[in-house]
This record gives sequence, structure tokens and C-alpha cells, in this order.
Amino acid sequence: MEADDAEKLLMKTQNIISLKAAAWVAIVGEEIQRIERYDNLMERYKLREGYGLIEFLGNDIDAGFRVKKETENRRMAISFELAYILSKDTDYLKKIYIITYKSLKGIWQNRMYPIIWYHDPKYAENLQFEESFFYDEKNENTLAKEYFSNRENPVLKEEMYRDVYGALNKILFDQNLSEKFKKIERIIEESQNSPTVSGSLLEPQFFLRLHCVAVCYDKSTMKILIMKRSRGRKKYPSKWEFGCAKGTLETSLSEQIEKEYYEDFGLKIKVVCDTGRDDKQPIPLALYEVESEQGKDKGVISLAEIIEPYDAACFVGNAKHASVRWISKEEVDGFDEDTVKDFKNTLRLAFEKMEEINGK
Repeated sequence: MEADDAEKLLMKTQNIISLKAAAWVAIVGEEIQRIERYDNLMERYKLREGYGLIEFLGNDIDAGFRVKKETENRRMAISFELAYILSKDTDYLKKIYIITYKSLKGIWQNRMYPIIWYHDPKYAENLQFEESFFYDEKNENTLAKEYFSNRENPVLKEEMYRDVYGALNKILFDQNLSEKFKKIERIIEESQNSPTVSGSLLEPQFFLRLHCVAVCYDKSTMKILIMKRSRGRKKYPSKWEFGCAKGTLETSLSEQIEKEYYEDFGLKIKVVCDTGRDDKQPIPLALYEVESEQGKDKGVISLAEIIEPYDAACFVGNAKHASVRWISKEEVDGFDEDTVKDFKNTLRLAFEKMEEINGK
């Protein structure tokens, strides 16, 4: 019988329901003739008719069990490999937190291994990560204490905690793991293209991904804020763009855009919507497509007014964007820096719409 909200709350307060989790990935092969550096073995044992046992052996398997010990109630610990794969998607990157670094027995020749937790506010009563700790965890829980104290650790650079994407790439380089991830990517790609793979396993890959771009402008100056992608981005590094949010099933497009632009840039914006309709949705300036691992993602570009003063000089670069700046209508034709496709066309459309809306 399903518990009602009051019963669930009681169980939470009495700590009756408290789960912990861990997740990791490993390259596993069966009947491998020559064991390569990153391979792990899968052995099958028949116990009796209709019953059997599968055993996994290898360094990555051992690492998973070590990582499993570095989680706590209400937390999910993930391996470096899984974190690196997830970090390629900026939606997942925002949910990855480096807690500390520890030497794990038998892993990486006992070099420091990142202890990583995955936190999705959607499944934590909409609490952001640092808000999700109990009032006494910072003093009583070892990993919680390390998370807050190690961010100021003078031995390891602060960015090895705060800049998750940069930290993971630094570790990848220092540990010489590039070939390992090339092999993982190749195996994933081959698995997706295999006719023997169950369709249900791949089904999430075929969900439509909707990119929602907002061209953000200041009404008082009639200038547009543009963003330069970080050099380390896998796609379109160091190119100028307008930022981007991802459409979700749970939230309206305008709410999701406003939320993500505040998270990414500290911008408070109001998306320009069609007020002549009962269903008030963003007015599209343009539609576009972008290549992805799953095929062609779809995108919609809309206009958004910045509703609180914004100082572009105060923006601090991060794993997603290196810098931001204002651009006026008069500067568009002479702007000759590297940009994403149709950048100037989008600017011209946006300025035209801005003038129409504001009677200029």
C-alpha cells in the first residue's frame, strides 16, 4: 500500500527511509583472447540447470566497490569515468560535485582519486546541493566536513573542486586516460548501432532534445548580451553565441529559460511571449538544428528582456562560458570574431524585433 504525504514525512523525520547509492562504468568482455589495459573480465559459472553465477573481475570493478564506500544516506557516489562521461552534457555537469580527493586502495597506484557525488534538485525536494545537508552534517559527517573545508584547501588548487569540468579534464590528462575514453565511446557507439541491442535499452537516446536560446537585451541601451563559449567545450569552443537552455517535460519553456540563464549568467530575464494567446509561449525568432551524438537536435531562438541591471564586467568565466559582452546594432556588421552559425542573422532579427516591441 502506498504511503500518503503525511506518512512519508513521518518516515523521513524518523530516518526510516534513507537510501544511498553508487554508480560506475567498466569495459567488460567475455572470452577475451588478449587482455588490454582497461579490460575487465566477465566469467559465467553454471551451478545447476537453470541457475548460474556471473563474476566480474578487473581494476574498474574494484574501483566501483571502493567508490561505493564513499557515499552517505541520501547521496549517490559516482566513479571518475562516469562523471567524465556525464560532464559532456552541461545539464548533467551542473549536478556533479567533487567532495574531496582520497587514496583508494589498489586504485591509480594509490594516487588521489576524486570522490564525486551526483545531486539532482528535482529528486531532492528542489534543494540545491549545499542546501541539502542536514544542519549538523557539516560538523558530524566526515565527507560533508571535507566538502566544505577542502574547497579552501591550500594544497590542492581551489579550481580542482569548483571547476568540475576543468578538474575532470586535468585528471584525464595527468592519468593518461584519453585512450580509455576513446575505447568507451567506441563501445557505446557500436552498441547503439548493433541490431542485437534491445530497443528499450536505447529508447531514451531517441527522445527529442529541444535547445532553447534566448537573445537577451537591455531595453535602456537597446544592446544585446552575447556569450563566448569556453575553450574547453567539446562543441564550438571559443565561439560567440547567446547561451542556451534545455527544454524539459516538467517546466514551461519560458520558466526553464529564465531559470537556466539565471543559473548560468546571473541574469534576471523575462522571455518575450505571445500575449495574444491563452497559451502564452515564447515568440520564436528562428528555428535551427544542431548535430549531436543522437542525430539532429532541434532548437528555438526567442527574445528576452533583462529586467534587472547587469554588469557584464562582473561575469566570472567557468567551464561553459569564458566571457560575456554587450553588442549594439551598429557593431553587428563589423563584428569579425569566431561565432556559431547564423550569429549575425540572429542579431539582425533580434534588433528588428526589439525595435518593433519598443517602438523605436
